[in-house]
Amino acid sequence: MEKLDKKNIENIMRLTSLQQSMLFSYVMDENSRECHEQLSLTISGDIKIDLLEKSWDFVIKNNEMLRTVFRWKGIDNPVQIVKKNHEISIQYNDFTNELEKWKAVEDIKLMDFSTRIDIAKETLRVYLCKLENKKYEMIITNHHIIYDGWSNGILLKELFEAYSCFYHGIRPKELTKTKFNEFVNYTINLNKNEQKEYWDNYFNESNEARCCFEGKVKGEYKEILYKLDNETSYKITEFSKKNRISLAALLYTAWGVLMQKFSNSQEVIFGTTVSGRTDKIRAIDNMVGLFINIIPITINSEDRILLIDLVRNIDKTLSGRKDFENTPLVEIKECLGLKTNEDLFNSVVTVENYPLSIGKDNILSIEKFSMIERNNYNISLQILTFGGIEFKFNFNSLVVEEAIVKKFAKYLENIINGLLNNKDIKISEVELLLEEEKYQILNEFNNTDVDFSENLTIQKIFEDQV
Repeated sequence: MEKLDKKNIENIMRLTSLQQSMLFSYVMDENSRECHEQLSLTISGDIKIDLLEKSWDFVIKNNEMLRTVFRWKGIDNPVQIVKKNHEISIQYNDFTNELEKWKAVEDIKLMDFSTRIDIAKETLRVYLCKLENKKYEMIITNHHIIYDGWSNGILLKELFEAYSCFYHGIRPKELTKTKFNEFVNYTINLNKNEQKEYWDNYFNESNEARCCFEGKVKGEYKEILYKLDNETSYKITEFSKKNRISLAALLYTAWGVLMQKFSNSQEVIFGTTVSGRTDKIRAIDNMVGLFINIIPITINSEDRILLIDLVRNIDKTLSGRKDFENTPLVEIKECLGLKTNEDLFNSVVTVENYPLSIGKDNILSIEKFSMIERNNYNISLQILTFGGIEFKFNFNSLVVEEAIVKKFAKYLENIINGLLNNKDIKISEVELLLEEEKYQILNEFNNTDVDFSENLTIQKIFEDQV
């Protein structure tokens, strides 16, 4: 590790629980790209490299986590160190004369993602690839330990506004932000007894919740996208408003019911990503940093219960746990007698509701964007809820079959449509199977000379088909 100049140190902080967990994974596996994030943006507009670098310098100055590096060797407790000054260099590539421009861009992305981020000295890596006149691809890579997905929107807004100012010869206004150390102290000073009491009571009402997608083997992580049509997305949003239930509650419930039927269990457990941005900290919505937390939720229901009632129960759970969303997962595990390295769940659902909006009055505009993220869960589902509803699955292909994951999106859509079409539908009446699968079961599997177990699970049928 390079030695830091003491004169360039602004602050030294402890790590939050989630940061400690990420650091542990980082240190234990030097080949891992877990928690690496790569945001790729197709940008239109007149980009001058010197002004873009000035704009990045301005954003880095305003956001301390972009000046933060980590130290852990030779000390009892790891720390994050905020530097007074930290510069990055934009790596520029001109692909205007390339016949296969997008392949050249993908090569850059692959090379970048395969190169481990050194969190002891790096915060960001930025690449700018010129595709044609006034069209570029900007690639931003960071380790998740310094900031979360919400922060991307904040950074890009500030970056593009700063660029417009510099472009017009105007000095952008410097921003005064709440320090991340306030959030660190907030999480450290949480009333542990109150947090423990809540989670003890929560799990006291739980029986043996089934944890699906179990498996320790690490394989290639793959991604599958599935976007609902605009009409269905609109109906889902309007249904949640009309029935005064949160969209998150409806979507979590759909995933939970899918897992119930997948595992042939009445109670399942999975992780949910919460923003962690408590209103107890001033102007936290404008801060850049890692505020999110991943906490469990259980879906428990009997076949005769109405699906809408289950959604309402989940909605109440989400409202009732707001003051306990920052409880470290390791402490939640302790309530169940689990060790730090034992899994409480293997799947995580994240409902994303923050668009990368940068305004219309800027010199530069974003045509489209994509995000590559890596975590250690066997399957994670991101549900993007801006500009429609889109399911984004990222999964360990050695634990979960790709053919099965491809069907999950359709099954989720079937569950939700069942509720939209019949508000009084019971859990037992919810249809998962697609029309072609029903045909296959009725015609290909309907051999009277073959015995089928009554306890055959949906998962087993999936696997047999695969």
